Amino acid sequence: MFFLFLVAKRRPAEMLTKPAVTKALSESGSVFSPAAVAHDVLRYSALGYFGISTGLDGWLLKQLHPGMGPVNNWWEVTQSVLFAPLAKVISVAYVLGWDAVCRTHAPAVAKATKVATKANDKPATRGRSNSGSGNSGKKVR
Repeated sequence: MFFLFLVAKRRPAEMLTKPAVTKALSESGSVFSPAAVAHDVLRYSALGYFGISTGLDGWLLKQLHPGMGPVNNWWEVTQSVLFAPLAKVISVAYVLGWDAVCRTHAPAVAKATKVATKANDKPATRGRSNSGSGNSGKKVR
């Protein structure tokens, strides 16, 4: 029990209020340490790379969206040309996995949304509102 208390204390505040579907989607990936990201930025900058990424997700995004970046490193250009189709296939697998997670959580999200909407509903008013119109709904010639 004490261990669970320590784990809960270490969680960021957003994890305590994050919807279940968002938790499930964010748990499917990992977080890179600042040191690992800094290492990649320094290493690949020194080699002349413009698009620098860490991990498979970042590499996939770089291959799928090369943009109009400068041609500083021919291996980077070659990767974009050769691996873009493969990156697209892998990204489809990612998206299908995320869609499955969303479908699993859809009933709970719909229920929560419906409850929240009912709580925020205001009584319907009849007729037209003329606030700010200046003509109280009459035709002007």
